[in-house]
Amino acid sequence: MSLRFRLITSILVVLLVSLAVGGLLAGWTATKSVRTEMQAALAIGEKTLRNGEAARQAPDAEGPGPDRQVHLFDGNRHLRARLLDEAGRVRAVSVPLEPRQPAPGWLVDLVAPSLPAVDVPLDAGGRPGRMVLEADPRNEVAEVWGQLRDGFAALGLFCALSAALVGFVVSRALRPLEDLSAALAVVGSEGFAARLRPAGSPELVRLAEGFNAMMERLGRAERHNRRLHEQLVAVQEEERAELARDLHDEIGPFLFCVAVDAAAIEQAARSGSHAEIPDSAAAIRRSVSHMQGHVRSMLGRLRPASPVEIGLAPALRNLIAFWQARQPGIAFTLGIEVEEDSMEEAAKEVVYRVVQESVTNAVRHGEPGQVEVSVQAGTEGEVVASIADDGVGLSATAVPGFGLAGLRDRLTARGGSLQVVTGPAGRGLQITARLPRLEGAEALQPPAAA
Repeated sequence: MSLRFRLITSILVVLLVSLAVGGLLAGWTATKSVRTEMQAALAIGEKTLRNGEAARQAPDAEGPGPDRQVHLFDGNRHLRARLLDEAGRVRAVSVPLEPRQPAPGWLVDLVAPSLPAVDVPLDAGGRPGRMVLEADPRNEVAEVWGQLRDGFAALGLFCALSAALVGFVVSRALRPLEDLSAALAVVGSEGFAARLRPAGSPELVRLAEGFNAMMERLGRAERHNRRLHEQLVAVQEEERAELARDLHDEIGPFLFCVAVDAAAIEQAARSGSHAEIPDSAAAIRRSVSHMQGHVRSMLGRLRPASPVEIGLAPALRNLIAFWQARQPGIAFTLGIEVEEDSMEEAAKEVVYRVVQESVTNAVRHGEPGQVEVSVQAGTEGEVVASIADDGVGLSATAVPGFGLAGLRDRLTARGGSLQVVTGPAGRGLQITARLPRLEGAEALQPPAAA
């Protein structure tokens, strides 16, 4: 069930409930009004009959007789009169006014009150009788029916217009969400080129702007990962080509020599020239020894030894000791306050490379008198490596080299960040790297090669 349907349905339910409550109130009011009108009509009719009877009983009165009094109620909207003799037989009946637009029978039964008839005794020339007045609510109910019909027609029109207006407003208000849904579907199948036009309420405008900013960042990350993948593929191809050259140029000739020396040994054994066998065997041993050394060299290039295999803290101490021995004029300080057990090996490698590159840059270009290195745990489960010097700093026009760019790529690939800040008055430089250290942190991986 869509959000639009639920909103419109909820508002329609409220309108229908309001219409039903209004109908109940209108029915109650109509019943009360009809009852009041009928009671008043009966009271007036009774008074009229009694006044007429009193006037007719006067000595010199010439008022109408009972038969004529009955027909005084002909055409009455609210009353029906019946003249009864002393035996209860009907002598005459009035003809009430018929409603021009009768109300439905169910409404008459629902609204018409049940009122007792009014019985007025009469004396018709010494013959006793009585006049019975009964309420006839048909005309009053027909009048109420006309009012209710017009009122409900107006309410129905209002509800219909309200529903149409609500549907239009809700559809227009939710259109940006539909655009967002369509854009997300495009993102799932076609990449990060989808953009939303900021429109609608301020909340939806902020949502669209946030979506566009997210797509821009994801697009940049995708392009960056693609470049990294292309570089990785290029490096792999270069390594394959280099291995092929080494195997062909270095291993191939020595394998040929081994084959030649082995054939010489076989020939000497057949011909009985056993004195030549030791020389050929020694040549084979030298060839194999050379190939073993070259294979170890190739394996070393394929898997270079990591400086942090001995631990991050010892590796950093060795690095600082290396530079302290070569730059005795610079005061190096090292502070390590982090638990290595909670760090991945790859994270240790990145931290070491950050410190190595930063210290090297400071010594080469900064002309510092002091270099401070600290590695400590951050407040959000990350490792914070800070390298600060008091050298000449980084000029505003300086272009960052490949070293810092490579560090930034390393950190970004593992969800970290790099910050470079020049000290006061342009003196000194501080490099701060933040990197997730927990084993659960996952690095971004390049897409698989097609």
